[in-house]
Amino acid sequence: NGVDVNVIQGDTTIIKGEKFDVILANITRNILLENMPLFCSSLNSQGHLLISGFLIKDLEEMNESTVKEELKRVTYLESEGWCAAEYLKP
Repeated sequence: NGVDVNVIQGDTTIIKGEKFDVILANITRNILLENMPLFCSSLNSQGHLLISGFLIKDLEEMNESTVKEELKRVTYLESEGWCAAEYLKP
């Protein structure tokens, strides 16, 4: 369908100065929060940030950190107390 996919795996140093349509981060809550500004600034307009590896009780804190970066939550999933969430950069 003409989709070009380039998967990059590593720590946040590999995305500095780059722009992406999708960023997937499965890390702990503290590391997600610490790197949220970088994740958000590395998204293209209409880009999606998918995060997981944190507890459902931390979802509100994740939402607050993404709102500061002007992202909008699309959806979230919960399983056995763990959470994954999707955000969109308008």
